[in-house]
Amino acid sequence: MTTWTSHGVTCSIDRHRFSGQAYAFVFEVLDLRLEAPSRQRWHVVIINELWRFRDAKAESRGSKSLRVLQGKPNDVLSWMRRCRDSKLSGKEGLSR
Repeated sequence: MTTWTSHGVTCSIDRHRFSGQAYAFVFEVLDLRLEAPSRQRWHVVIINELWRFRDAKAESRGSKSLRVLQGKPNDVLSWMRRCRDSKLSGKEGLSR
C-alpha cells in the first residue's frame, strides 16, 4: 500500500493483481480521507477494476466507481476542483 498527502487529504492506494492461464485482473482501491472537524470531514473510495480473458475476441474494459462513505459529495467535488485548478496553474500541493 502506498500513502501520501495531497491538499490536506490523506490518500492511499492498494493494488491487487492476478494472472492465470485463462484470465487476469487488476483491482485498485484509492482511499481519500479529509480529517477535519466533523461537519467538514469526508471519506471517499475510488475502485478501479480491469479483467482480461485469454480467449476473448474483444478487448476487455475496466470499470471505475466512486463511493462517498462519509461527508457531503459537494465537499469532495470542491476539493477535486481545487486540486485540478492547482495542477493547471502549476502549483502542486503534494507531499509524501
